[in-house]
Amino acid sequence: MKTGEEEPSLAEEAALPRTLWMLECSNGSYHELIPIYAVSEEDANQRAEKHIRESEKTLTRVGLHAFPGGFVIHRSCLPGKV
Repeated sequence: MKTGEEEPSLAEEAALPRTLWMLECSNGSYHELIPIYAVSEEDANQRAEKHIRESEKTLTRVGLHAFPGGFVIHRSCLPGKV
């Protein structure tokens, strides 16, 4: 039984729909976009901070934007929802 305070189980979290977020970072020389699939904006922010913290490069966060309709890259498309 779940209360409002408990974290979702791994199975429950895996079943939740995720939205595409693009993390924009700079390392001083260039910008890069990192795709993140998250269940909420809070989840996206946590995953973005974790990526920056664990990166081998020194990254500065520039922005984090949701793309629920997907994101088109040359000859490819990242789905907006998974």
